[in-house]
Amino acid sequence: MTNDVDIPDAALQWQFTRASGPGGQHVNKTESRIHVRWNVPDSVAMSDFLKKRVIQALATRLTDGGDLLLASE
Repeated sequence: MTNDVDIPDAALQWQFTRASGPGGQHVNKTESRIHVRWNVPDSVAMSDFLKKRVIQALATRLTDGGDLLLASE
């Protein structure tokens, strides 16, 4: 058994947008915010047992469809 979970790139949806807030003119011209979406129930990266545990642990952070949304600026 391993602690690693490898999520295939095809299972992730990426969206790049312009970040808000201070940063001068550079922030207005560069798409420096990233949103990543991963659907936990449909994932092939984990067993059904692990999916259930992840869904329970992240229940308040998942969408109704089971998507985990992450954002970084």
